[in-house]
Amino acid sequence: MLCAYSACSCLPAECSSLVLHAECEVTKEEYQDPLLAASYTSLPALVEGHFNSWSSLNNGPDPIAFSSWALVAPDLHFSNALNSVMFVSDAQYINPSHVKTGDEPNKYKLAVCMTAVCVTKRSVLEVSSPPKLANASSPPHFAALHPTDDVPVYDACAFKDDINYSTGFFNKMPTTFPCFHEEIPTNSFAVLGYMVLYWQSTQTGAWNISANIQWILLLATPDCGLFE
Repeated sequence: MLCAYSACSCLPAECSSLVLHAECEVTKEEYQDPLLAASYTSLPALVEGHFNSWSSLNNGPDPIAFSSWALVAPDLHFSNALNSVMFVSDAQYINPSHVKTGDEPNKYKLAVCMTAVCVTKRSVLEVSSPPKLANASSPPHFAALHPTDDVPVYDACAFKDDINYSTGFFNKMPTTFPCFHEEIPTNSFAVLGYMVLYWQSTQTGAWNISANIQWILLLATPDCGLFE
């Protein structure tokens, strides 16, 4: 589930001349965490939109407030969690929360997005691997993980050093961290690398978005006793 402190906006090509409002339409003071309040002032102003999930199982619990993670996952390395939220960009890696929608033509370059997530039983925005298609030119109508798909999950729960999120770090993850082979527990804190594809439906005219996962970096699992 995308946390309240990580937003995403995507505009089609013909909207590139859209004049953005001076006041951001997606920043809500009631959703702002005290530990992150100072970071909201540097975020770009975005036009409000809504995601309509293809899944009917999308009404999960509210995201965990960032300042509550010390209780939910006591072993979480706080600075590494904070740095994952504050990360802006490095080479082909970007944090979509910091992308300025009017930045032409850079917003159309191929990039791997990174966001901090709380793993919940139900998600507002599903992030998964793209299905295999017989016709490579046809966009997927849904995202689904195939049982044979290999999506690496790197276990950084015991990593005590400060993480400098950068292209060099991401490229070295396979040799830095062991793989996490179990089911990721609910209410875990993880960092996701994913790529976004969007297209317009020829039938309804609606814009569709598919977030295709590339890797997962698990930073902490919850204190199980807290949820018993």
